[in-house]
Amino acid sequence: MPDELPPARPTMEIDDLQKFPFEMADALRAIAINLTEDVVKSLSLSLYRETGFLTNERLREAISNSIKEQDLAAAVFLVLSYIEPIHLRRVLNDFAKLCRRNSEFVPDSAIESLQKLLPRLVQEYPAMSRRRIAQRVADLSGTTVSDVKVVLDLRPVLGSGDAGKIQGLIPLTTIQLLCEGSQREAKVIEAVLTEAAVNRLSETIADVRKQLQQMKAVVEEEMNQTWVVLD
Repeated sequence: MPDELPPARPTMEIDDLQKFPFEMADALRAIAINLTEDVVKSLSLSLYRETGFLTNERLREAISNSIKEQDLAAAVFLVLSYIEPIHLRRVLNDFAKLCRRNSEFVPDSAIESLQKLLPRLVQEYPAMSRRRIAQRVADLSGTTVSDVKVVLDLRPVLGSGDAGKIQGLIPLTTIQLLCEGSQREAKVIEAVLTEAAVNRLSETIADVRKQLQQMKAVVEEEMNQTWVVLD
């Protein structure tokens, strides 16, 4: 699965919808009210023309070419990233329930518009389907990293003779890896690195990048296969 949804506020109180964050509800509302059929048609044709594996960067670029208003473009990106065609009926039904419980959230005419537009927007675009399959392969291969957080800190070294006198400061770097297991369970791995350890890690990453470029050349030139880049 692609990158996770942004952290959500408390979920809507809908009986059969425990994972419907406000961000998605707001995105669907924006699409229902502001998106036109002509724009959907233009974007859909553009996405069908995409080749290979559609990354988030290329998806954003395709959307921005058709939609200039940033908030609406962000809403369309969220919907295309996390709603698959197979889930359309459920999403539309759950959104309609939300609107019935919150009558001022979206007018009835906009709900009808969304029911027409969303199936035309969310389709089985080949490049997106290939990317989803590749992401699932990666997810099932083991624990994957969804985010990295880094905190820099200084820790004092106190002298044994002079109470409270600082003898020096040690720079420490805390790296936190937010991970997801093959069963979608969340994990957090945290490590504290000295400056020397950070330098060794940097050198290792540089070596890995070189090796990846070598592997890419073999895959594309000798094996004549596509080098798939996931976000």
